[in-house]
Amino acid sequence: LVSILMLIYSIVRWATGDTIIGWASVICSVWAIGGLILLSLGVIGEYIGKIYLETKGRPRFLIEEVLDEHEGR
Repeated sequence: LVSILMLIYSIVRWATGDTIIGWASVICSVWAIGGLILLSLGVIGEYIGKIYLETKGRPRFLIEEVLDEHEGR
């Protein structure tokens, strides 16, 4: 998100004729790639977490109490 804002800011400054100090395009690229890497790590983490829960072998539901169907007839 920050990289997109910086890119827009850099384009606006370039379009108005102001000089862009530093390596603005490189910084925007590094931030964008860093954001994509963090997003990918989050997706992989969620996937590994779900695999871990599935391989534990625990039941999905625990039955706390069983009511007798024939009780009270």
